[in-house]
Amino acid sequence: SCQRFELKGYKRDIGPEDEYSKKILKDTLYPDFRKIMFSDAKDQHHVRYVINSKSSIAIHDFDNKSTQTYTVSVVQCELYLFRGHIGLFSLKIQLQDGLTLNDIRNHLFNIRLFDVRCEGGQAWHEWISKNYLAGISLRSTESEIVEADEYSGSKFKLFTAIQFNSSDQITAMDRKELLYDIGTISHIGSAKGGKYFSPDPAYYETVMQNRVAAYQNWEAICLFDSFSCIGTNFLLDREGGISPSWDQTYFRVYLFRLFFKYNLYRYNSLVADSDSDKLVKHRDQFEEFLNQYNISHISFNFLPNLIFEKAGSALDLRAEIEMFRERIKNLSTAIQEKKQAKTNFLLQLVTGLSGLSVLSDLPSIIDQVLEFTHWTKMELSIYVILLLFLMGFGVFYYLKPEQVKKWFARK
Repeated sequence: SCQRFELKGYKRDIGPEDEYSKKILKDTLYPDFRKIMFSDAKDQHHVRYVINSKSSIAIHDFDNKSTQTYTVSVVQCELYLFRGHIGLFSLKIQLQDGLTLNDIRNHLFNIRLFDVRCEGGQAWHEWISKNYLAGISLRSTESEIVEADEYSGSKFKLFTAIQFNSSDQITAMDRKELLYDIGTISHIGSAKGGKYFSPDPAYYETVMQNRVAAYQNWEAICLFDSFSCIGTNFLLDREGGISPSWDQTYFRVYLFRLFFKYNLYRYNSLVADSDSDKLVKHRDQFEEFLNQYNISHISFNFLPNLIFEKAGSALDLRAEIEMFRERIKNLSTAIQEKKQAKTNFLLQLVTGLSGLSVLSDLPSIIDQVLEFTHWTKMELSIYVILLLFLMGFGVFYYLKPEQVKKWFARK
């Protein structure tokens, strides 16, 4: 699969090559997280591919009654491939200059929807598949089942950063309310109250519990399907480019949390559809997944850990892990009890048969059967073998009905 992306112009990203940048990563991030999200050329378990290819596309407003279009520019696509687990892709999107906050909100509302229509009539997800994913589909159709579609919902996740050039452009209170509006993709001004979609005060406070406010010049919020940051002069580095802290570190923290969440969806789905044999397999795979990816801290610095914690809280990861483990435990116990009951029944049956006195008279019974049926000993042996086979098959079906049904389903 990697080769198809290389043919499209993707390059393997092996992280920074200069020693200074390598040292910064080493001194900032814990090894576990660094090896996963900043892997080098030696790591074949966690692979990143990137393509810097600018494409612009006009997206129609989701409202069918509207004739408004929104032009967005995709300047980069990154692929994060995890062996044996769901891979993720990300698009870096730039909006036009001079947009109002309402324009920005409308752009965000539309680009997060899988099925919003692009110029030419194709769906947004279809355009992405064709132009950046080497034709890999994101949505299932009648002729093609896309497994990842079971865990993705109907919306893309958003990582949004909005920078004001001066603190005079926005007050601290306005910034906090705007953070709610952008994070929830509500109409601008909703958080102030008085609008149709304005939040109840209790709900507003609940949402804002996942707010990250470490410094006075910016603040962020982690929600179930978005990470949004708004501030003044926080996004760019000294050379005028986007700071690696935002473009890479904090972004990859959020991306890692999404990767973890999607795999919880996947294992929940697999367990729900599993028979007894596969349940054990999926349970072991899940525990292996947790051992590798369920890390509690990622950095020597406080801010990456804070964003990591808030993103995990917004996605409700800790509670879902505990509930999933309890679910597997209960399912395993139920299956074990069912198997034990079947085993006890068979043991009782064997015990009963072994106690029959007729077994001592078996030779004379065979002679009587041969005399009555006029069979030869060879014919009798064949019939006995067939009888034992049918009995054995019946016992196997009793113990493992799922396996037998699969055999017949393949034929």
